[in-house]
Amino acid sequence: MELLERKYIRELAKQHDLRINEAISNNTIPQLMLDLDDELKDLTKELSEDDAEKFEQFYSEEMNALSSILELETSKKLLEVAQIEAKTAEVELNQAQEESEIKIIGYVVAFAIIFFVGLFIFGK
Repeated sequence: MELLERKYIRELAKQHDLRINEAISNNTIPQLMLDLDDELKDLTKELSEDDAEKFEQFYSEEMNALSSILELETSKKLLEVAQIEAKTAEVELNQAQEESEIKIIGYVVAFAIIFFVGLFIFGK
């Protein structure tokens, strides 16, 4: 029976996943979950208990697979964000070091000017 074929269930899970993502965006997830539950019950009402369990197992596996894919994509995006943050921190650190070096050079120059002015004034 087509209803118990993994390929059919995989496509059904993908469609449900798309609808879930849309419902998340629209803040209608509770209503959609009720609708999906009703649709699944309607789909499986003619199945034997064993076939209904098999369908539920396949459907759960496919939804878990989709969830795993989403988790992987999220992890990749978090890694990209972390890399950007690391580069930003490195740039900020380099800027701070450059500013520190400029301040030190400024202090040395100021000290040298004061020293030579003092030497010139008090050296006579």
